[in-house]
Amino acid sequence: MRTDKTRYDEKIDVLAQAWTKILSQQGYLPLPVPNDIDNIVQWMKELKISAIILSGGNSLTNIGKYVGDADLVRDANEERILDFAMGNRLPILGVCRGFQLLIRHTSKLSPVEVKEHAGKSHHLRFTDAGKAFFKVSKCSVNSYHNFGYQKSQISEIWEILSMSLDGVVEAVIHSVHPILAVQWHPERIDQGRNVCDKFVWKWLKDNLK
Repeated sequence: MRTDKTRYDEKIDVLAQAWTKILSQQGYLPLPVPNDIDNIVQWMKELKISAIILSGGNSLTNIGKYVGDADLVRDANEERILDFAMGNRLPILGVCRGFQLLIRHTSKLSPVEVKEHAGKSHHLRFTDAGKAFFKVSKCSVNSYHNFGYQKSQISEIWEILSMSLDGVVEAVIHSVHPILAVQWHPERIDQGRNVCDKFVWKWLKDNLK
């Protein structure tokens, strides 16, 4: 979950209500994970977690005007979650920052700053694999990220499904593990659905044990 502070300088974990709404509508029981929990692996084992969603918020890069937006505690916690989930072949859906964390976790490369991708909507162009996955050749998605990855930064363990028109990678699927990652926000249905979202949720349903 995204981390923030109250006006009293109290550190808090924050999750958009859109997540609980859309997951509940699909029959799932969403369980927000505290960022500072020490025994996260035991926590996941005892609760018998079926899948992991890495949500957005916060930056992975603590530079320039983004100083203070990164959270190393959250980073470390989600890295442990990823190790557990991948070791147990749990489905993982990465969204926005979650996309970037997955790429960094597997390639050790940090995302780069991108322009005109925050508070916008834009069209996607699809690879052949993307056309087969999303069953479309055109799609417009929301966009709220200041960082991203270029095609040259994506390792061969990922299959690229789509990119923005300016070359930022927007969707990937793992070649070994049940992992899908997208840079847009499929949970923000109040902003209108796009034709790609239903295939994101279909993938999650198909991969749940």
